[in-house]
Amino acid sequence: MGEWTCRGMIVLLYLSIDKCKENVLQWNDRFTLLDKVQFEITSETKERAGMAVTANEVAEWMLEQLKSAGILHQKEAVDYIIRHYGESFIYVNENGNQAISKEVKKIFKKLHGGRAAWERDGFFWGWH
Repeated sequence: MGEWTCRGMIVLLYLSIDKCKENVLQWNDRFTLLDKVQFEITSETKERAGMAVTANEVAEWMLEQLKSAGILHQKEAVDYIIRHYGESFIYVNENGNQAISKEVKKIFKKLHGGRAAWERDGFFWGWH
C-alpha cells in the first residue's frame, strides 16, 4: 500500500470543493498530497461535482449488499437509494408503493446472473 489510489478524476475537484486541509496543501493552484490516502468517489461527491450517478452503480450497490448480507429488503434498498443516489432511480408502482426503477432491476438481474431470488410475498431478494 505504498501508493494512494483514486477512483475517478474528480478527486481533485472534490478536494478543492471541500478544501480538505488535513490531507492536501494548496500550492500555486495545485494540490499536493501530504498523506497517502485512498479516496472513494461516492455518489454524493459526484452530485456535488455535477457528475451523474448511473443505474449501473445503483445495481452494483444492490448486488454488493445482497451478497454480503444474504438478503436485501426492497424497502431498505429504496430508502438507501433515495438517500445516497437520488429519487431518479425510484418510481411509484401501480400499488402506490415506492419501487426500484426497471432500469436498475434489469442491470441488477444481469449482474447477479440468476443467483438472486425475489421473494414476492416478503418483498426481498435472497442470495443462493
